[in-house]
Amino acid sequence: MVEITSVGPHEIRYEADAGFFHVTVNGSIEEAHANGIIDTLNKHVDVASTKDALFVTCDVRNAKNSNAKARNVYLTRLHCQTYAALSGANFAFRAVFNLLVRAVALRSPGKLVSTAVAGDEEARAWLAEHKGAYLGRHAKS
Repeated sequence: MVEITSVGPHEIRYEADAGFFHVTVNGSIEEAHANGIIDTLNKHVDVASTKDALFVTCDVRNAKNSNAKARNVYLTRLHCQTYAALSGANFAFRAVFNLLVRAVALRSPGKLVSTAVAGDEEARAWLAEHKGAYLGRHAKS
């Protein structure tokens, strides 16, 4: 099952079978968009196969920028373990993303594990590897 949600010009696809979210960023990310994206992810974390972790690819090829308020939303509202693979990012976007990752790490060490990759296939492979490792560490005995 695939559920598609639009938040402003951005799209979020939730693939229930894989337990992955795919966020496609189109244009600028405003504070309201960031809140909408986080709300959508949080809505699904309870029904995701991992219950307490998110696995997200983020295609930013068509992204323009995000303002400080939008970045603060991600900093303050990411409440569960999150694995994020960023694809299609230019140097400037990766630099801002790395600053955000470091800020999250200061507030909540280990809460956000991320990478920047070339494309969707590489992002999906990275997520699958990390999801397998996560589930192995959190297997119920």
